[in-house]
Amino acid sequence: MTARITGPAAALLTLSIALTGCSVASDDTAAPAPAKKTVTPHDALFQSVPGDDAGAYKFEVTQPDQTSLSGYYDAAHRAFDMKISYREHDDDIDLTLTMNALVRDEGTWMKAAFKPANLPGLPKLPSKWMKLDTSRVKDAGSQGFITFNEDNADPGDVYFLAMHAATVTETGSGQFAGTTDITSVPTGDELLDEATLKALGAKAKTVPFTAVVDAQGHLTSMTLKIPAAGKSKAGTYTVKYSDYGKATVPAVPAPGAQTPAPDAAYDLLNS
Repeated sequence: MTARITGPAAALLTLSIALTGCSVASDDTAAPAPAKKTVTPHDALFQSVPGDDAGAYKFEVTQPDQTSLSGYYDAAHRAFDMKISYREHDDDIDLTLTMNALVRDEGTWMKAAFKPANLPGLPKLPSKWMKLDTSRVKDAGSQGFITFNEDNADPGDVYFLAMHAATVTETGSGQFAGTTDITSVPTGDELLDEATLKALGAKAKTVPFTAVVDAQGHLTSMTLKIPAAGKSKAGTYTVKYSDYGKATVPAVPAPGAQTPAPDAAYDLLNS
C-alpha cells in the first residue's frame, strides 16, 4: 500500500516548502527513491496459500497412511464438495470407508460406503445422497465437512506449514524447498497420529518439503517427506491445489438421487 499525504497535513507540508524559499529551490540533489521491498522465498511461499479471496479451486490431499481428501472449495458461494477415503488395516480387520459431503446454501448431503460392506456391526446406509439435518449432528459447526466454515479454506493446512517453514530457498522459477514444523498444525488436523509425532521427536520440527507456485502466485503443490519413526514407515504428505477460479462445486442432487438421512447416518457421524 502506498502512503499518501492529504488534508491538513498536505497543506502544512506545502506551507513549509514555501517558507523555506530559495533554500529548497537551490537544492538540485534529488531525493533517493525508496528502496523496493524484497520478497523473500518464505514470503512468496506463504503468500501463495489460498484464502477466502482465492476463488473456487480444486484440492487433493494424501496423507502418509494413504488417507485421501479431495474435492472443490468455493468461498464466494459458501460451498464445497469433499471426498474422504480412509483405510483401517491391521491383523484383525481390513476396512475402507469412503465418505462424500456436499455443502451448499440449499443444505448438506452426504454419502458413506464401506468396503467390504458385510462386516458385522456396520451400519446399513442408502447408496443415494443423504440429506442431513445438521441440527442432529453433534458439534456440526466444528466438523469440517458438515457445514461451511471459512476455516475450511486450505484443506491441506499449508498455511501453518508455510508459516513455520525454515531455510526456504527458491530452487527454480516457482520452485521452493525447505523444512517445516509439522507440530504447528492445530489439534484436530494433525498430519500424523500422536504416537508417531512423539516418536519423531525433534525431527517433526524439521521435516523437508518442496513446493510449487504458479505464475499467478497460486500454490499448486506441497510435498513433505516424513521420516520413519516408531512403528511408522517413512511416508509422503502431499497437497495439490488447482483450477483456481475455474473449479465448480457440484449442483444440488436431483430429487431422485437423494433421500432423507436415516438414523444410522447420524449414529455414524455422532460416534
